[in-house]
Amino acid sequence: MSAGVVFHVWILLQSLGATIDGAAFEQIRRSAEPLSGLSTFLEKYVGECNDALGPNCRSRSMDFRSKTNGRRYYLVINEEAVNMLSPGRYNAARDDFEIKITPFFGAGSYAVTQGAPKRTDSQGHPLMPLIVAHAKLSNRWTPERFARMFSSQELRVEVVFTPKGPWILPRKGGGKIYGVNAQVQAINVVVSRSGESLVIWAAK
Repeated sequence: MSAGVVFHVWILLQSLGATIDGAAFEQIRRSAEPLSGLSTFLEKYVGECNDALGPNCRSRSMDFRSKTNGRRYYLVINEEAVNMLSPGRYNAARDDFEIKITPFFGAGSYAVTQGAPKRTDSQGHPLMPLIVAHAKLSNRWTPERFARMFSSQELRVEVVFTPKGPWILPRKGGGKIYGVNAQVQAINVVVSRSGESLVIWAAK
């Protein structure tokens, strides 16, 4: 999530998917329209309207959704905004490292999510699924070096998704929480300096 997002995400369960190669991701990416600004997209799509925004706010939002639902979009999340990733367990026998991905891609006060959260925890945080991908270590990386990349802002995330509709949850203490329910087709976790993919996950 970016610093501007006003609510947190907590892990509930695992989301199914598979690891794919770079060529397969590139094919998916080429089928998607690149997004230059996620915050603008989310604000237009969610359409959280009030009197100050004028009487046509809802109709503009509904029109925008009708044009975008079902279309694929390609999003790049830069290093300073990547906080939906965390390292998991390392399996020495397989030289395999888990990468945990919370499918919550935020900007401003809203986010694109994998599916729509159904409920919140006791503190009012939306409960979200967890994606677990598996990466093979490069010969030049130790498990310690691999894990350190997650805390030192060395990674960016590329996402291909299709919006399906808005979601709304009641906020603890009053008000509502808004987001975009999407089908996430693929996620590419990239080492920023080298451009090398750590892992590419795709929905089954």
